Amino acid sequence: MNILLSLTQALCQSPWEISKDDLPEEYAALSYLAAEGFQLDWLGKKLDEVKEKKKKGKSCLAQLQEMEEELKPLKRKYSEMEAQMDKLKAELSAAKYPVSLYDDNV
Repeated sequence: MNILLSLTQALCQSPWEISKDDLPEEYAALSYLAAEGFQLDWLGKKLDEVKEKKKKGKSCLAQLQEMEEELKPLKRKYSEMEAQMDKLKAELSAAKYPVSLYDDNV
């Protein structure tokens, strides 16, 4: 019964909290319990769900990291363009002021 309890407790965790090394142990525990006569097909399906979620999460994480790497140069370019725009806006603002007829250097 302790094996069944530990197996169900493991399934109550987030798939991220279960290490990939724990999954084979969980499947082994399930096989052991099935060999002892427990009807745990539903539990096997839940283990398969956890395995799929871990696989999907790993794939999503890899895609996110790849996208972040692709985004870095674009962010840098965006920042550079924003700085250029701010400079041009300042020049435009200065160009809008009328020319003074008074000589400030006198």
